[in-house]
Amino acid sequence: MRHFLFYAFIISIAFACHPKPVDNTLTPAPAPPPPLPLDNSTELKDSLPFPQSWVGKWKGDLNIWQGTKIVRTIPMNMVIAPTDSTGQYHWTTTFGDKADTEKPYTLKTVDAEKGHYIIDEHNSIIIESYLFDNRLVSWYTVMGSLILASFEKKEEEIEFLILAGSEKPVSTTGGTKIDEEDIPEVKTMPFNVMQKAVLRPVE
Repeated sequence: MRHFLFYAFIISIAFACHPKPVDNTLTPAPAPPPPLPLDNSTELKDSLPFPQSWVGKWKGDLNIWQGTKIVRTIPMNMVIAPTDSTGQYHWTTTFGDKADTEKPYTLKTVDAEKGHYIIDEHNSIIIESYLFDNRLVSWYTVMGSLILASFEKKEEEIEFLILAGSEKPVSTTGGTKIDEEDIPEVKTMPFNVMQKAVLRPVE
Protein backbone atom coordinates (compact mmCIF):
# COMPACT_ATOMS: atom_id res chain seq x y z
CA MET A 1 0.00 0.00 0.00
CA ARG A 2 2.98 2.30 0.49
CA HIS A 3 3.37 2.82 -3.21
CA PHE A 4 -0.31 3.40 -3.99
CA LEU A 5 -1.35 5.37 -7.05
CA PHE A 6 0.48 8.55 -7.96
CA TYR A 7 -0.99 11.42 -5.92
CA ALA A 8 -3.58 9.21 -4.15
CA PHE A 9 -2.19 10.28 -0.77
CA ILE A 10 -2.79 13.98 -1.30
CA ILE A 11 -6.09 13.42 -3.11
CA SER A 12 -7.39 11.55 -0.04
CA ILE A 13 -6.53 14.54 2.14
CA ALA A 14 -8.67 16.89 0.15
CA PHE A 15 -12.00 15.11 -0.34
CA ALA A 16 -14.03 12.08 0.93
CA CYS A 17 -10.80 12.55 -22.34
CA HIS A 18 -8.39 9.80 -21.12
CA PRO A 19 -5.50 9.28 -23.64
CA LYS A 20 -6.00 6.49 -26.15
CA PRO A 21 -4.22 3.31 -25.03
CA VAL A 22 -0.77 3.25 -26.48
CA ASP A 23 2.04 0.81 -26.89
CA ASN A 24 4.35 1.36 -23.94
CA THR A 25 7.30 -0.30 -25.62
CA LEU A 26 10.13 2.03 -24.77
CA THR A 27 12.07 3.34 -27.73
CA PRO A 28 15.79 3.87 -27.35
CA ALA A 29 16.56 7.36 -26.08
CA PRO A 30 19.59 9.38 -27.11
CA ALA A 31 22.57 8.80 -24.87
CA PRO A 32 22.43 11.39 -22.09
CA PRO A 33 25.32 13.62 -21.11
CA PRO A 34 27.30 12.67 -17.99
CA PRO A 35 25.04 12.60 -14.88
CA LEU A 36 24.71 15.93 -13.14
CA PRO A 37 25.45 16.34 -9.45
CA LEU A 38 22.37 17.06 -7.33
CA ASP A 39 23.59 20.53 -6.35
CA ASN A 40 21.08 22.41 -8.55
CA SER A 41 23.83 24.43 -10.27
CA THR A 42 22.03 26.14 -13.13
CA GLU A 43 24.63 27.14 -15.70
CA LEU A 44 24.96 23.70 -17.26
CA LYS A 45 21.43 22.45 -16.64
CA ASP A 46 19.69 25.35 -18.35
CA SER A 47 21.27 24.34 -21.66
CA LEU A 48 20.04 20.75 -21.41
CA PRO A 49 16.72 19.26 -22.54
CA PHE A 50 14.07 17.65 -20.32
CA PRO A 51 14.53 15.81 -18.04
CA GLN A 52 18.26 16.51 -17.62
CA SER A 53 17.55 20.20 -17.00
CA TRP A 54 15.22 19.28 -14.12
CA VAL A 55 17.73 17.19 -12.18
CA GLY A 56 18.12 18.24 -8.56
CA LYS A 57 16.52 18.40 -5.14
CA TRP A 58 13.45 20.59 -4.77
CA LYS A 59 11.18 21.62 -1.92
CA GLY A 60 8.22 23.86 -1.16
CA ASP A 61 4.76 23.97 0.40
CA LEU A 62 1.77 22.23 -1.14
CA ASN A 63 -1.42 24.28 -0.75
CA ILE A 64 -4.69 22.36 -0.99
CA TRP A 65 -7.63 24.45 -2.16
CA GLN A 66 -11.35 23.81 -1.96
CA GLY A 67 -13.26 26.55 -3.73
CA THR A 68 -11.60 29.87 -2.94
CA LYS A 69 -9.96 28.74 0.31
CA ILE A 70 -6.75 26.96 1.25
CA VAL A 71 -7.84 24.14 3.56
CA ARG A 72 -4.44 22.64 4.25
CA THR A 73 -0.73 23.24 3.63
CA ILE A 74 1.87 20.48 3.82
CA PRO A 75 5.59 20.30 2.94
CA MET A 76 6.52 18.76 -0.40
CA ASN A 77 9.93 17.51 -1.48
CA MET A 78 11.06 16.19 -4.83
CA VAL A 79 14.23 14.53 -6.10
CA ILE A 80 14.93 14.05 -9.81
CA ALA A 81 18.10 12.11 -10.57
CA PRO A 82 19.49 9.96 -13.39
CA THR A 83 19.44 6.19 -13.01
CA ASP A 84 21.90 3.70 -14.47
CA SER A 85 19.50 3.11 -17.38
CA THR A 86 19.48 5.38 -20.42
CA GLY A 87 16.38 7.57 -20.63
CA GLN A 88 15.24 6.78 -17.08
CA TYR A 89 15.23 9.05 -14.03
CA HIS A 90 14.38 8.71 -10.36
CA TRP A 91 11.18 10.73 -9.86
CA THR A 92 10.67 10.82 -6.12
CA THR A 93 8.10 12.95 -4.30
CA THR A 94 7.40 13.19 -0.57
CA PHE A 95 4.33 14.87 0.92
CA GLY A 96 4.41 15.93 4.56
CA ASP A 97 7.12 15.09 7.06
CA LYS A 98 6.67 11.33 7.19
CA ALA A 99 9.02 9.09 5.24
CA ASP A 100 6.19 6.65 4.47
CA THR A 101 4.65 9.21 2.10
CA GLU A 102 7.68 8.97 -0.19
CA LYS A 103 6.80 7.98 -3.76
CA PRO A 104 9.98 6.51 -5.31
CA TYR A 105 8.80 6.36 -8.91
CA THR A 106 10.74 6.26 -12.17
CA LEU A 107 10.29 8.56 -15.15
CA LYS A 108 10.91 6.60 -18.36
CA THR A 109 11.28 7.88 -21.90
CA VAL A 110 8.87 6.38 -24.44
CA ASP A 111 9.46 8.81 -27.32
CA ALA A 112 11.39 11.98 -26.45
CA GLU A 113 10.78 13.49 -29.89
CA LYS A 114 7.02 13.31 -29.34
CA GLY A 115 7.27 14.31 -25.68
CA HIS A 116 5.89 10.97 -24.49
CA TYR A 117 7.01 9.61 -21.12
CA ILE A 118 5.65 7.28 -18.46
CA ILE A 119 5.83 7.43 -14.69
CA ASP A 120 6.34 3.90 -13.38
CA GLU A 121 5.05 3.41 -9.84
CA HIS A 122 6.60 -0.08 -9.59
CA ASN A 123 3.30 -1.63 -8.47
CA SER A 124 1.76 -2.42 -11.92
CA ILE A 125 0.52 1.20 -12.28
CA ILE A 126 1.89 3.26 -15.17
CA ILE A 127 0.94 6.91 -15.67
CA GLU A 128 1.16 8.14 -19.26
CA SER A 129 2.71 11.62 -19.31
CA TYR A 130 3.21 14.18 -22.07
CA LEU A 131 5.62 17.11 -22.34
CA PHE A 132 4.34 20.41 -23.74
CA ASP A 133 6.57 23.51 -23.59
CA ASN A 134 8.44 22.43 -20.43
CA ARG A 135 5.24 21.18 -18.76
CA LEU A 136 4.79 17.46 -18.05
CA VAL A 137 1.08 16.60 -17.99
CA SER A 138 -0.90 13.51 -16.96
CA TRP A 139 -4.66 12.95 -17.11
CA TYR A 140 -6.29 9.91 -15.55
CA THR A 141 -9.12 8.56 -13.41
CA VAL A 142 -8.87 6.68 -10.11
CA MET A 143 -11.57 5.58 -7.67
CA GLY A 144 -14.20 7.74 -9.34
CA SER A 145 -12.04 10.87 -9.51
CA LEU A 146 -10.78 12.60 -12.66
CA ILE A 147 -7.29 14.00 -12.10
CA LEU A 148 -5.25 16.42 -14.17
CA ALA A 149 -1.66 16.62 -12.93
CA SER A 150 1.24 18.71 -14.17
CA PHE A 151 4.82 19.64 -13.40
CA GLU A 152 6.15 22.80 -15.06
CA LYS A 153 9.73 24.09 -14.95
CA LYS A 154 9.85 27.88 -14.74
CA GLU A 155 13.45 29.11 -14.58
CA GLU A 156 14.49 28.23 -11.01
CA GLU A 157 11.16 26.75 -9.93
CA ILE A 158 9.05 23.68 -10.59
CA GLU A 159 5.32 24.28 -10.29
CA PHE A 160 3.32 21.21 -9.30
CA LEU A 161 -0.43 21.34 -9.95
CA ILE A 162 -3.32 18.93 -9.39
CA LEU A 163 -6.93 19.54 -10.41
CA ALA A 164 -9.34 16.86 -9.23
CA GLY A 165 -13.05 16.16 -9.25
CA SER A 166 -15.65 13.51 -9.91
CA GLU A 167 -15.53 11.73 -13.25
CA LYS A 168 -19.34 11.95 -13.33
CA PRO A 169 -20.64 14.93 -15.34
CA VAL A 170 -21.96 17.87 -13.37
CA SER A 171 -24.05 18.87 -16.38
CA THR A 172 -24.96 17.60 -19.84
CA THR A 173 -25.98 20.16 -22.45
CA GLY A 174 -26.37 20.33 -26.21
CA GLY A 175 -27.48 17.17 -27.96
CA THR A 176 -30.13 18.97 -29.94
CA LYS A 177 -30.79 20.63 -33.28
CA ILE A 178 -31.01 24.40 -33.80
CA ASP A 179 -31.87 25.86 -37.21
CA GLU A 180 -31.06 22.57 -38.92
CA GLU A 181 -27.66 22.45 -37.21
CA ASP A 182 -26.86 19.41 -35.10
CA ILE A 183 -25.46 20.52 -31.75
CA PRO A 184 -23.23 17.89 -30.14
CA GLU A 185 -23.83 16.76 -26.59
CA VAL A 186 -21.32 18.22 -24.12
CA LYS A 187 -20.66 16.74 -20.69
CA THR A 188 -18.95 19.02 -18.19
CA MET A 189 -16.93 17.49 -15.35
CA PRO A 190 -16.61 19.24 -11.98
CA PHE A 191 -13.31 20.21 -10.37
CA ASN A 192 -13.62 20.28 -6.57
CA VAL A 193 -10.00 20.49 -5.47
CA MET A 194 -6.83 22.24 -6.57
CA GLN A 195 -3.43 21.39 -5.14
CA LYS A 196 -0.49 23.59 -5.97
CA ALA A 197 3.14 23.81 -4.92
CA VAL A 198 6.03 25.97 -6.07
CA LEU A 199 9.22 23.98 -5.55
CA ARG A 200 12.58 25.69 -5.31
CA PRO A 201 16.11 24.29 -5.34
CA VAL A 202 17.52 22.88 -2.12
CA GLU A 203 20.90 24.49 -1.60
